[in-house]
Amino acid sequence: MDTLQRAVSDLSLELKKENIVDPARQLPPISEVEKAACECCGMSEDFTPQYIKNVREKYCGRWICGLCAVAVDEEVGRLGKDAIHEALNSHMAVCVRFNRVARANPAMFLADGMREILKRGMRGRSQSARVRNCTGQKPPLIMRSSS
Repeated sequence: MDTLQRAVSDLSLELKKENIVDPARQLPPISEVEKAACECCGMSEDFTPQYIKNVREKYCGRWICGLCAVAVDEEVGRLGKDAIHEALNSHMAVCVRFNRVARANPAMFLADGMREILKRGMRGRSQSARVRNCTGQKPPLIMRSSS
């Protein structure tokens, strides 16, 4: 038992010696961080000033989070490489609408989504109804020609 106590006390003595800070073994200082809030969704997080600068340069002076950046990049891919302003404005409009309706009232957002689906469905039906003739039947797919 005496040797166990001596081993523990020797170990604690060694640990106390290492707690003395050696200037050569100090960790490098942590770089400064700034809090930045996404201009689309409003999420805020801490980033380095250099990273914030790079994001602002890429997205026309606006700070956007990583998730919004992916959405904007997909929109740029769809619209074309020169459409960064259009893609940003489009995504920001979607985020504003989402923040205004969905966060305040999720049930209303769901109802609004269902309304949009019904509108699209009715648009498709109204176009196919124009193709039908007066009797309500669809015209034949292959028209006969008189020869």
